Amino acid sequence: MDKAHILEVHPHMQQYKATFKVTVEEHEITFEEDEEGYLRAIGDIHHSNTHGTEPGLLEEIARRIVEAVNQ
Repeated sequence: MDKAHILEVHPHMQQYKATFKVTVEEHEITFEEDEEGYLRAIGDIHHSNTHGTEPGLLEEIARRIVEAVNQ
């Protein structure tokens, strides 16, 4: 099985929070903080369940975003 490729990560500043738009194998996934301060993945509304993207991959992407921001 081939591994997914992250092609782009774009931070977006909104009035009260930052979101991160990540392109994984041609699918855009938005990461934003939830009520508890953890990043959650939100897939494209037209493509439910982010096309079978593995939860472990989403967790790893969120971890790396947090790691990069906290440097």
